[in-house]
Amino acid sequence: MHVYHQFVRRIIINYLLGSFVAVLLVGGTFIFTTLEIPEVELSVMLATILLSLVVMMGAELYVLHKDLHLIKFATSHRELSMEEITAAYKQTHRFPFLTVRRILLPHFLGFSIPAGAISILFIQMGILHVSYQYVVYAYIGSALVAVMHGLVEYYLSIEAIKPVLADIRKKARTMHQVELSTHGYILVTIRKTLIASALVIGVSPILLFTVAAQIRLEEVAPEIAADYWNWAGAIIVMSMLFASLSAWLFAKSIQDPITELQVSMKKVQEGNLAVDAQDNYSNDFSKLIDGFNHMVISLKDKDTINQELLESFITTLAAALDARDPYTAGHSIRVSQNAVKIGEGLGLDEKELILLRKTGLLHDIGKIGVEDSVLLKDGKLTDEEFTKIQAHPVLGENILKQVKPQEAMEQMLPGVRSHHERFDGKGYPDQLKGEAIPLFGRIIAVADAFDAMTSNRPYRNAMPKERAYDIIRSGAGTQWDAECVSIFLTQHGQAK
Repeated sequence: MHVYHQFVRRIIINYLLGSFVAVLLVGGTFIFTTLEIPEVELSVMLATILLSLVVMMGAELYVLHKDLHLIKFATSHRELSMEEITAAYKQTHRFPFLTVRRILLPHFLGFSIPAGAISILFIQMGILHVSYQYVVYAYIGSALVAVMHGLVEYYLSIEAIKPVLADIRKKARTMHQVELSTHGYILVTIRKTLIASALVIGVSPILLFTVAAQIRLEEVAPEIAADYWNWAGAIIVMSMLFASLSAWLFAKSIQDPITELQVSMKKVQEGNLAVDAQDNYSNDFSKLIDGFNHMVISLKDKDTINQELLESFITTLAAALDARDPYTAGHSIRVSQNAVKIGEGLGLDEKELILLRKTGLLHDIGKIGVEDSVLLKDGKLTDEEFTKIQAHPVLGENILKQVKPQEAMEQMLPGVRSHHERFDGKGYPDQLKGEAIPLFGRIIAVADAFDAMTSNRPYRNAMPKERAYDIIRSGAGTQWDAECVSIFLTQHGQAK
């Protein structure tokens, strides 16, 4: 059976059962066991109730048709836009609340008003011989029955919409490759739901009984009926206070562990796996928290393995690059070490330093894409060859973009691309200037230049370190970031 037809069938069955219990059993018991009136008048009242029920159901069916329009459209076999699917998804989530509205308003407009109006008319015509005061009691009773009916239908609707939500999510994936979600949006909190439910469950029956008792007393013991509300009112108030307090405590006992888990999950989402949700509960939440903690331990183990794999991958790439040119063997490692020292001087935290070290190891990875005849040339490069060398930062960035998952590499890309930019804007590939150059690029530029100058090359011998220090010092503020230069020289005992 089509999911929509199953859904409609279920809510109609739920409604008929709820109406039968709330209106006929509860309401009928309230009327026919409380009032002592002749059988003929009871027949008139029964006919009035049945007629009002027909009006009420007609009103509810009309509202139901409007509430179902978007859902019916979305569960059809036609092609739907993402906007139509999203609107239907939101409407389906709202359906339990719409159900409460649909029950309360037609109960009042479709049942209470017609039944009350007909009863008043029959009293005036002499067909019914009851007090007008009883019509007021009937309105109160009808309102209480409607509230209880609405509560039952609310929870039944929550279950009924689940297959519909699954069908709509499937359509979003199939038609638009989008995973629908409420993204944690809360229509109503558990606390409010529980408090409202407890008030309805705890207070409505007492109020209904109190009204019935008042009616009964007026018929069998009118002399004490006048003082009835003096003590009945106090009992009702105490019942409401007790129900509210109990509901608040019950809601708190559920909301507190949920809140703790939400806080812990937020930390995990932010990458903090050093989370241990406190198991302070001896109910079902104990299993939930224990399961969460085991999940975090599993994630931590997998993250450790992933980090080890990533570390191995980076080290292997750097080693493969260095192996191409025996003259620069160890260059990537030395650059990363010096870059980390500069980062420490700048006050970078542990996570940033780890990322900087990895970026330093991979800063020249783009040279893998430069042909040997250029990269290993023994002599001065032509302009064309130098242009090919200058392409290696962009080549490196493009290589690392291919690594999956992208999140593992994306924070290294700016440093790899920009480590040949100059502070005065005359570098490459983007001619960035000053602090527009990413921080990792500015740091690695100093470490890279020093190691390049102090390493042997096919076309020249290594420069003495003292000379390299002087060049680095003279380029502060023009070729390199002055702060990075200052920290580098200080760490090497060259501060002046």
